[in-house]
Amino acid sequence: MFGKKHHQSKITRNFNIIVNKNIFFGAGLALALSACGGGGTTNTGPGGGVGGSVTPGDSGDSSSILGSWSATSAGGSSFWSFSEDGNYIYINEQSDPFDDSEGLEWGTYTRSSTGDVSARVVYDGNGGAGFSDFPSSGTLSFNLQGNELLLAYYDGQESGQELNQRVSANGIVGTWFDVDNSAQLNMLSFHADGTYLHARVDNDDASRSGAEKGTYTYDDTTGEIVVSIVFDQNGSAGLAQFVSPAKVFLQADDTTLTGTIDLDGDGMVDEQFNFLRE
Repeated sequence: MFGKKHHQSKITRNFNIIVNKNIFFGAGLALALSACGGGGTTNTGPGGGVGGSVTPGDSGDSSSILGSWSATSAGGSSFWSFSEDGNYIYINEQSDPFDDSEGLEWGTYTRSSTGDVSARVVYDGNGGAGFSDFPSSGTLSFNLQGNELLLAYYDGQESGQELNQRVSANGIVGTWFDVDNSAQLNMLSFHADGTYLHARVDNDDASRSGAEKGTYTYDDTTGEIVVSIVFDQNGSAGLAQFVSPAKVFLQADDTTLTGTIDLDGDGMVDEQFNFLRE
């Protein structure tokens, strides 16, 4: 549940939803990187390992990579989000149902003047994908190429590239973060192709941490949003929990996403939340 039910008056409840910024190196790229990763939590290369130490920030042209980016291929999809405060989100989705590298990674990053990125992984929920298992002998860079974000890597043996498209901002489409930070990370990202992501890290409840991905339909007139789940790794958090008769309604302006939830379909607002645009 996102909040407690109140029939007498409308309440404002700020809650945490995340989507995840994450590292997806493309379906093929993610598979290649997870296959060659060998550092795990002791990796001292570009990933820094889980719990590694770097100073967050961007020494390069920070405006070139800030924001949210996504890529899709036959093998799956990936989502990245880079914040000015030095936080990143990577969400990886694989088409192969037996692939365990699907999910959320979150942490802090440092980017050099040449675009090379190092990271301290705070939450690792996608197995061998992402920074956490990237080999110490490798290099990983993010640089703007036209209107796209080019991810380039060298793992000490092989190299690869991936072009990521910027997630647009229009109406509810875009990436949003909760306003009260009651969890360590809480994000929603709605994309123009009808897919959405939710990312959450809650140190007090591991069962509600992780990524959620699905598709959505949105009624511009009523504001009602209906979702279909692709994968759900954060339990009772996110939009996956709201099934009929529950209804969720969203309204957005340039800066704020406001959601209202009718848990039992009686026409009364039971919960309300606010997120701010990335």
